[in-house]
Amino acid sequence: MNLRSHRNQGLGESKPGRKSYLRHVVAGGTAVLILSAGGIAWATWTNTATGSSAAGGGTLSLTVVSAGSSFTNKLFPGSVAGQASGATEGGDLVLNVTNPQNFAVKITAVTQNGPVTQSGGSGSPACTSDTQGTANSSGGFNISTFGNSGVWISATQPTGTSPTVYTTFTIGSAVTVAANATNTSVTLPNVVSMATSSANGCQGATFTMPVILSISM
Repeated sequence: MNLRSHRNQGLGESKPGRKSYLRHVVAGGTAVLILSAGGIAWATWTNTATGSSAAGGGTLSLTVVSAGSSFTNKLFPGSVAGQASGATEGGDLVLNVTNPQNFAVKITAVTQNGPVTQSGGSGSPACTSDTQGTANSSGGFNISTFGNSGVWISATQPTGTSPTVYTTFTIGSAVTVAANATNTSVTLPNVVSMATSSANGCQGATFTMPVILSISM
């Protein structure tokens, strides 16, 4: 996922995103077929058949193809996820996704699942990325050393190194991905925070991070 920041000047170039991770949400349900007796002709002879049958439970899926590159709400020091206006407005998270289902799905929540990597930026001291640590149980990575960008998903900053604790951010208004959408840009608004201590060199930088998306029908 990519997001871009600036304080007072210049926007940085957006860069290709790294691989992101997805949580699959299993959907269970029962289908009921109702037949009307009206107009049905029955044969004189009747019989019955017995045996087993099966129905498969489907799995909702959404593929994160790459990070996005077009941002509306950018990051400033003091940006807080969940704030939709003003000086503390949270930053947007932009990603390109593919929905293989023939029905729409909704992105209801997002969780950071690894270190934030920055590219570009201007000023001193230079903006630095988080350092990747060991693999975690969710298919992502812990953070061994936090960079000076002070950027993270959710209003609560990740803590710890083994493991790193990431906080899931529930999106106020679920974002819909159309049926059969292919490599479609999706914006998750106001889900990213930036610390007031963010380094001066993070002006105009682009930030990339792996995520887990929660989806529903």
